[in-house]
Amino acid sequence: MTLEYKELEAQYNNLKLSDSFDHVCGFIMGLVACGIQAGNKEFNQTLSQFYNDDLALNGAMISIFTNLALEYELNFNAGSALNFPFDEKDDDVEILKGLGQFCYGLCLALGIKQQKKLNEDLQILTNIANIDTNSKMDVTDLFTIRKYLCELISGIRHNAI
Repeated sequence: MTLEYKELEAQYNNLKLSDSFDHVCGFIMGLVACGIQAGNKEFNQTLSQFYNDDLALNGAMISIFTNLALEYELNFNAGSALNFPFDEKDDDVEILKGLGQFCYGLCLALGIKQQKKLNEDLQILTNIANIDTNSKMDVTDLFTIRKYLCELISGIRHNAI
């Protein structure tokens, strides 16, 4: 199953939430990597706390969040390559913004679930999240960051199951 990020992002943007789609993707990938299953009580409560002021999630939110989580679970379980939403962006500035937001969301999820085990990685993710989106994007650096993210997330997932 290949996730259609652009389609889900359009649906997400219709919700008019304050956090970016890339941020939410990073957060959900972090939760799934930590072993939290899509649709279970902890998954829904955590997302409700962060994205809906601790109110129950509406149907559209549940659908988008669950689709993302199920895709990530399938990829983890199959050992497939991880796809990131910022990979589908059209220009360098949008890629860098998406990368920063994704890492910020991932850092939040890992911070609440893994805490002290990942101090160094959380600092690296924080540095990536604060990326200068006006800088020139180096494709080699982006590849290195993607590789780091894949290894970090896969390692966390491996330790969680």
